[in-house]
Order: sequence, then C-alpha cells, then structure tokens
Amino acid sequence: ILSDQFPERDPISIINSVLVLIFIFELIIRYFLQQPPITEVKSFLLLSIPKKRIIQNVLFRSLISINNAIPVLLYLPISISMLQDDYALGQAIAWWVAVTAFSLCLNFLSFLANKNNKVLVGFVVFLTLLYLGESYMDVELLRSAGYFFDALVIQPLWVVVPLGVFVLLYQITFSFL
Repeated sequence: ILSDQFPERDPISIINSVLVLIFIFELIIRYFLQQPPITEVKSFLLLSIPKKRIIQNVLFRSLISINNAIPVLLYLPISISMLQDDYALGQAIAWWVAVTAFSLCLNFLSFLANKNNKVLVGFVVFLTLLYLGESYMDVELLRSAGYFFDALVIQPLWVVVPLGVFVLLYQITFSFL
C-alpha cells in the first residue's frame, strides 16, 4: 500500500520514520492499560521464596503477556513483507528483533512509570522537548530515529543496540521493583 502511495520512497523507510511515534503511542496505551506487577510481588513475598527470584519470575511473565503481542501482530507481517521486497533474511530478522526489543522495552518503561511518578514526569518532559525540537527548532529528532532503523536494515549488526537497551531496562526494572 505504501509503495503505491509513495512510489519514490522505500516502504520500510517510511515505516521507520514513524516508528518512534508508534512506540510513543504504544507506551501511552501500555501506561493506562498495563497493570504494574507490584500486587503479584507482594502476594509472593509471604512465601519462603527469595525476593530476587519472585521479581525475575514476574518480569519474565510480563514479557509473555497479551500486551506484548504487538511485535508479533504488527511488526512480524512487516518483516515478512520485507522478504517479498527483496530484502535479505538477515535484514528482515534483524529489523524485527530490534523493533521487538524496543517494544518489549516499553513493557519495562511502563512498569517504571506506573511505579514512580518521577519516571512519568521525565517521560512527559522528554516528549515535550521532542515536540518542541521538531516543531520550533527545526531539529529532526524523529527522523534521526528513522535513520537508525534504516541503518539497521543496511547493517544488521546494529541489532545489538536495541538488545542492549532491553537488557539495561530489564536490570533497571529488576533493581527498582
């Protein structure tokens, strides 16, 4: 559909340019719909199970929740269409893994924002600065994120960055809960 509407641009490049907006929208939805796992942690603390193991279990279970079906339902068909558009299998897999990793990072960001108002305020300030930079200072922050995903398609080794962010946010969430 995108190649019919914009024949001069690569459809994946168009998707990459709006991917940050999709992530922001996904995070806002998660913030309001996804419940923090604090109640689960509190009920397990009464048992003689180490707190570290309980938190690891809760965080892992949160990754396989219905809220994390978005990477499969939305991004997997896009990566399959990449194969039909003559992209290599490694490029399509790297793009999907990167987008999925960032989407799963939103799972942890949602927990942090629901648990601590400082994280929520920081996120709102970040979005405000992003909007002001794009609108009034002619800084192409959103387009720069699209360039990252374009570079990821060209050089699949960049998939290490989203995976590193995912591991970092897991550790931050683990230590915060």
